[in-house]
Amino acid sequence: MTLQVGELSTVVISSPRLAEEALKKNGVAFADRPEVLMSKVIFYNSADLGSSKAVVGRRCKDQESITRLAKETVSFAGVFNVGDIFPSLYLLDSVLGSKSKLVKIHKKIDNLLEDIVREHEEDRLNSTGKSSEEDILDLFLRFKDEGEFQFVITRDNIKANTFELFTAGTDTSATVIEWAMAELMKNPRVMEKAQSEVRQAFKGKENFTDSDIRKLNYLNMVIKESLRLHPLPLLGPRSCREKCTIDGYDIPEQSFAAEIVQVFVAGKSVE
Repeated sequence: MTLQVGELSTVVISSPRLAEEALKKNGVAFADRPEVLMSKVIFYNSADLGSSKAVVGRRCKDQESITRLAKETVSFAGVFNVGDIFPSLYLLDSVLGSKSKLVKIHKKIDNLLEDIVREHEEDRLNSTGKSSEEDILDLFLRFKDEGEFQFVITRDNIKANTFELFTAGTDTSATVIEWAMAELMKNPRVMEKAQSEVRQAFKGKENFTDSDIRKLNYLNMVIKESLRLHPLPLLGPRSCREKCTIDGYDIPEQSFAAEIVQVFVAGKSVE
């Protein structure tokens, strides 16, 4: 289904088969994310990757402030910005004040993230060898220093992705857990089987690792079924970087949100 949203052409996908064709077979064409006002201002001109270790480890003394700013940022996700769907009128965002509000929040976020990054850099200089308590920010810094990738990891990339983990990786995980527990309460037989698997796997163990968790096959199926029944409303929109064809239909280049996959509908599809 094609919709004209403002000045932007939008394609809505509700079929697993077409979603696979768009995201897998035409993955390169749909590799970009649309640049909306919030991602440009808050996430350092869209420098995030758009993930389970701790994000910044136990050393984060500003976690409450970051969490508060993350919640404040998420509240702007549903705010209508004229320039997002009418690119030719992007100056109105400055006139209406939405951009200036985001800039103020971004300055506060940047100051906190810069302090955190510096603390981690100092700890890395003072430590010898690879730390067993390495968190995600340490990984980012190590990848940046080693330069093993074909692309350059900048300081803004690190700060953008660190903050994204606070904004995008908290409510979604909590929501999945809540729905999974609700479904288990409705299905006592399934809950009993999942409990039995966990108790058997960790019987007599005081500690466990990620490899132990991966062996919980039934619990993994419970989580996947919960995600199928109660997914996020849609996957993140993509921007078409080159003309391509999906199911015989031509998708024009530079289409904003060239495909919005309705996960809820796709999960109920008979395909």
